[in-house]
Amino acid sequence: MIEIVRDREYLEEYSYWRSFYRPGLGFLFECDQDGNLLSISDAAKEYYRKCIDGTYGEIDYGVRRVRHAWWLPAVGLCCCGAEVELDSDIKVCEKCGRKYNRSGQELVPRLKRSRDITT
Repeated sequence: MIEIVRDREYLEEYSYWRSFYRPGLGFLFECDQDGNLLSISDAAKEYYRKCIDGTYGEIDYGVRRVRHAWWLPAVGLCCCGAEVELDSDIKVCEKCGRKYNRSGQELVPRLKRSRDITT
């Protein structure tokens, strides 16, 4: 079994968006939780102004909180010394070619089937 040097970790963070809508159009502007816009381009500022005054946005949904969540894969230390990110069902060490499953167990090389062997 591979030595795990970093456990799998569940991460989440939140972002905030000021949201406007009218049929066929929607506008989102990144902001802080109080609705203060974060750095945006001059063109986006012009769209925002038009949403505030009702030119583009008929419905103001205010500030919406969006949750972003993901798993950070575990990292194992292969016997050759290379770190292997255990992020898929079968992970191959880039340095020595050993194969590991997502749990860090080394996989035995597959044997060729007898019908694949030619004499």
